[in-house]
Amino acid sequence: TLSSLINFAILLFFIERRTGKVFDMPVVFSFVKSAAAALFAWYGASWICLYGNWETDGFNAEKMLVLAAAIGGGMIIYTVFSFLFRSEEAGYVVKALNERKTKRHGAPLL
Repeated sequence: TLSSLINFAILLFFIERRTGKVFDMPVVFSFVKSAAAALFAWYGASWICLYGNWETDGFNAEKMLVLAAAIGGGMIIYTVFSFLFRSEEAGYVVKALNERKTKRHGAPLL
């Protein structure tokens, strides 16, 4: 997540140099919302990883389960905080899911 945020910042820097006016307030707010949601997801995933026994060598089913739970928990936390922060990207996902649901069954999801 941190690497994607850094890549996003570098991309914005190069786009700003070419086109100008990329660092408008909506873009900055979107970046801050994504960064905050990512920090909460990182904290949650790190907390879940505390329950694993990482001192043993080799493949261990317990390690795999804890790692899978940390990844899944991080994804859930990121999604929840994206909705709580009213991220534009979360709105796009809901809109796409509603369109897909409407095409299949005729009733929107949310």
